[in-house]
Amino acid sequence: MDDTHKPTLSQPTNLLLVGPTDSVRHVDQLLHRADADVIHVITAREARDAMTAVVFPIVLVDDALGEDGLSLIGELRRRYGRHRVHLTVLVDGAAPSHLERALLAGADDSLDKATTYDALLQYVRNACSRIELNVR
Repeated sequence: MDDTHKPTLSQPTNLLLVGPTDSVRHVDQLLHRADADVIHVITAREARDAMTAVVFPIVLVDDALGEDGLSLIGELRRRYGRHRVHLTVLVDGAAPSHLERALLAGADDSLDKATTYDALLQYVRNACSRIELNVR
């Protein structure tokens, strides 16, 4: 299928993508193709700065950030609760213990960095639906 005929998100979707790896850059490219409004930052500090200006309803955090990423997830969960922000840890064959720690820190779920365009599109739509249900 040619990119001009790919389905996109039906409504504007603001996402914050946090991470330095090539896999995260791949996710960034896929999100842009889906017409998502993506801010991609490299560090947890940049993510904190971005969240002071705008509350992003969906935040995807690379597991490669390690302790900084876990700290960011915990801080955002405490600040915004489960109703305003959907937190996802991006994994790349991460050790189960790392994923478990991210979930304990406050991540809602995980997404494989090697995701396909269609799977990512569906994931973002589902996350948007969960946020909308929480706001009602």
